[in-house]
Amino acid sequence: MIVLKTPRAGPGPKIVDGKQVEGTWRAHQVPIDEARTNTGHRELLETWMRSYKPEELFDEEGALRPELAALPPTGQRRMGANPHANGGLLLRDLIMPDFRDYAVEVKKPGGSIAEATFVAGTFIRDVMKNNVDNFRMFGPDETASNRFQAIFEVTGKAWDAEVIPKTPRTTFSP
Repeated sequence: MIVLKTPRAGPGPKIVDGKQVEGTWRAHQVPIDEARTNTGHRELLETWMRSYKPEELFDEEGALRPELAALPPTGQRRMGANPHANGGLLLRDLIMPDFRDYAVEVKKPGGSIAEATFVAGTFIRDVMKNNVDNFRMFGPDETASNRFQAIFEVTGKAWDAEVIPKTPRTTFSP
């Protein structure tokens, strides 16, 4: 097992609109919203994304570099091949809603505004409703940032991690 401990949102923005992000719950929400309409937020987002050095990860065509694609395990070494990770004989069929009920109507290109993950969150909410003893969603605290907050219409949060007191504010530096 490898355990990596990093600051929340590192190396992202430390402060956005005067609110501390790094080291707080905001790091796992939507730390920079309105990037389409707010020039300052768009610049923060671009600086943050460029800090990951995409030119070192992807080739000129935008494909993952082969040496990085070769890193994950193959065959029986994959996490999904482990019967403890994939459920093995413990699997039970889920009662699934009709995925077509979650379609977003698009009458013309760019004519609809919808978030795929928010729509997926409503689908998962309904999967949870139909499978209260056979389905659970896990995530540290990214539920809202991943736009899956609809699940809280069916279930509450189960939190047993330490809550760290607010840390001093600092300014953003990539």
